[in-house]
Amino acid sequence: MRNDEIVCLINQYKRTNQKDNGISTVRKIVYDLFGTHKDEIESINRFLLEEVVTNLYGFWSISLQIIIFSKQANIAPILENYFRLYSNDKDDNWKEAVIMAMFKLEYGKPLDIYYEYLNNRIQTKSKTRDDFFIIVNYLKVDPENGIDFLSDYYAERLLSTSSFVYNDSWRLGYLISYLIVGHSESLIEIVKQTNKKNKVAGNYLKTLMINYLKSKPRDDVSMDKVHDLVLNLETLV
Repeated sequence: MRNDEIVCLINQYKRTNQKDNGISTVRKIVYDLFGTHKDEIESINRFLLEEVVTNLYGFWSISLQIIIFSKQANIAPILENYFRLYSNDKDDNWKEAVIMAMFKLEYGKPLDIYYEYLNNRIQTKSKTRDDFFIIVNYLKVDPENGIDFLSDYYAERLLSTSSFVYNDSWRLGYLISYLIVGHSESLIEIVKQTNKKNKVAGNYLKTLMINYLKSKPRDDVSMDKVHDLVLNLETLV
């Protein structure tokens, strides 16, 4: 496909789906680009990757979303290279979006980039920025450092009275849903590490997790697995 054809297609979906949320629109674009035009994937990817760097058409962000939802893990090393080459000249939104795209593609290779980015971000404290979601996504590619960062986060902020609602069920559900399939041991370790850093926060987190698991039926894991996880959490002191 030519660049102008891709631009036209994206604009068309954005105009006709203004009442949809952004994710719904991206999914429709992905279905069209990689379904209807599957024989032109090379030219489509070339456009998307060039746009991530140049933003010539103002589509750098949606281009990353299209890459994520098309599940093209083979593109992740190119994003790594772009981050190494261009991140010094890009703003924080671009850096975060590219890092998140690599997380979503489950690309575990550039651990040096991830750790340096997360560590610098966390050290630069912000009252208006929440690090929770990017840390949770980091957990799958670097569990040891991810658990350390998240337990620090909970130890410091779980009982905070700031404007963020750190113990809401949706946020906790995000963490559990993200890790319970294949990474449930990380949930237990997060509670353990939080407890070591702040016993009150650790015990509170344990209670929140247990109550959530008991009250929310799941279709992604068996009831036996949920029961075992609850028992393991209850034994933590």
